Amino acid sequence: MKKRMLRIMTVATIMGGLLLNANVPNIKAEEYPEMIVFDDVPVDYWAYEYIIDVAYNKVMLGYGNGKFGVGDNVTREQVAAVLYRALNIKHEGPLHNPYKDISERSTMFPKEILALTEHGIFKGDEKGNFRPRETITRAEVAQVLTRAFSFEVKKKHTFTDVPNNYWAKNAISALQSNNVIIGTGNGKFEPNKFVTREQYAAFLYKAIINFHLKDEKY
Repeated sequence: MKKRMLRIMTVATIMGGLLLNANVPNIKAEEYPEMIVFDDVPVDYWAYEYIIDVAYNKVMLGYGNGKFGVGDNVTREQVAAVLYRALNIKHEGPLHNPYKDISERSTMFPKEILALTEHGIFKGDEKGNFRPRETITRAEVAQVLTRAFSFEVKKKHTFTDVPNNYWAKNAISALQSNNVIIGTGNGKFEPNKFVTREQYAAFLYKAIINFHLKDEKY
């Protein structure tokens, strides 16, 4: 209940641009009070609206050199930091650290990682490590977003490369059936492929929008 209330409040209070523009198919830069421009994100780029909106809401930031980092793989610590901002997580007191490799020295985002772990959104590996600077796969992002937004499976996924015994099949089914993810073509999802920054921006944008639409039905 605590986590569900957190997520309901999140959708109601943050990402204002996303919610206001939920029914607008093409978001234009002039719709924002402050012009946001990235050298590597032209207005006709497929992920333009997703990138501009998450950047405008200060959930996902650029590199500070005029670039967003299109094509760069996103890391596990970056995914955690962005999701922490998107969920607007609040916590009091010290956070339990179950990881052998998380400290102020190993990552810039220990608070974010530990807070998401406390809420059951992230988990470590079998060796007790988080691996903050490693890249993250499409299957792993699907699992994280499904936990974060409590998406449920409406119907089984249609991807030919995600077998019935695959560890993340339910998360992939949940996100596809809630219109958060699509495949990479030819009926494939490519679960082990790494996620780029622009892809993560698109996943997160769609997760927030579709969580909002899902919640309106209750």
